[in-house]
Amino acid sequence: RAQATLNQLGLLGHESVVLPYGTIEDAPAFAHRGVLLDVARHFFKVPEIKRHLDVMALYKFNVFHWHLTEDQGWRIAIEAYPKLTEVGGWRTYGDSVYGGYYSKEELLDVVAYASGLGIEVIPEIEMPGHSQIGLCFLSFLRTVALLSTHQLLGNNQTTAALLRVCLKYLHNFLLVKQSHL
Repeated sequence: RAQATLNQLGLLGHESVVLPYGTIEDAPAFAHRGVLLDVARHFFKVPEIKRHLDVMALYKFNVFHWHLTEDQGWRIAIEAYPKLTEVGGWRTYGDSVYGGYYSKEELLDVVAYASGLGIEVIPEIEMPGHSQIGLCFLSFLRTVALLSTHQLLGNNQTTAALLRVCLKYLHNFLLVKQSHL
């Protein structure tokens, strides 16, 4: 964080700089200084996310809340469930197709990049509510009864099974400490 402080003061650049003698006291007022990016509704490519992380680091944010799934999109490629991203990663508007998803390599790249900037990634998986995009493309989950377009019946075993797969993927593969449901 000291480097971020010096960057903010404009004291670091490409040329060597002589710093004046002095004391800088700089500490965050809050331990959790986070920013949420919702890529489920509007997809951002990895270079755009890295630019977002660069700006976060400049302003000393330390938590990147990454909203990856929603009714409108599924942005995590899980090998066991290719239909999630084959269909759930894309939308159509008239004749055009819009969207995308992140491969394992891209997810790992973003998590590593953020970590290098001192930013913790907290991925968000919307479940059991707001998970229609995930549920409607997995044939064995089609038996899920919907109360409305946004609310699933509680205590549903198939929703819980998909949730377990997602959490295992996030925590074991991406090595994130926590996730948001």
